[in-house]
Amino acid sequence: MVEFVTTSEAPSLIPDNRDKFRLLEVFADAVTPASRLVLSALRSATLLDRVVARSLAPFGLHHAQLNALMLLKKHRASGVRPSMIGDCLGVSRPNVTKLLMRLKARRLVEERPDPADGRAVLVVITAEGETVADQAWDRLSADLAMVVDRIRPETRASLGTLLEEFRHGLAGALTGDECDPGRDADPLAVEQ
Repeated sequence: MVEFVTTSEAPSLIPDNRDKFRLLEVFADAVTPASRLVLSALRSATLLDRVVARSLAPFGLHHAQLNALMLLKKHRASGVRPSMIGDCLGVSRPNVTKLLMRLKARRLVEERPDPADGRAVLVVITAEGETVADQAWDRLSADLAMVVDRIRPETRASLGTLLEEFRHGLAGALTGDECDPGRDADPLAVEQ
C-alpha cells in the first residue's frame, strides 16, 4: 500500500510547503487505485524537482544543464555533437542551443570543429565546467541521500525495482516518435 506524506512531513530541503498535487485529498472519493498511483508519482516528481532545483541553485544550474555537463564529462576526450546532447537529454534542438549558449557564456563548455565533418562542431567541457559539475553533483548527491535516508530500509530495497517497472509501463504506453523503448536506457548511467 502506498503511504502519503502530508505537507507538514515534507523534507526540509523543500523551500516551501506548497503542493500543487493535493488532488488526492480533494478528490479522495473519486480516485481509483491507478489514478492514486499516478497522482502520487506526479506529486513525488514535483517535490523531487524542487529538491533538485534547490540543490543546484547555488551553482546557477538547472537539472538539464547539469545533465549536459555530466554527459560532456563522460566524453571529455572526444566531445559530443549538440544533436547527441539533445537525444540524450530528450530536448529539442532549439532548447539544446539555448542550454549550450548559457553554458558557453559561463565558460563551462566550448565548441570545437569536428575533425570528422568540417560542417559540424563538438561540444567539450572546460576545466571550470568539470569543477562546477563535480561540486554540483556532490551537493545534489548529498541532498538526495538525505531524501533517500528518510525511506525505511525495508522499503528502500524495493523502491528502485518499482520505479523501474513504472517507468517501463510509461514507456510502453507511448507510441511512435514519442518513445523508442529500445532507447529507454539512461545515457548518463555509470556502468558498474
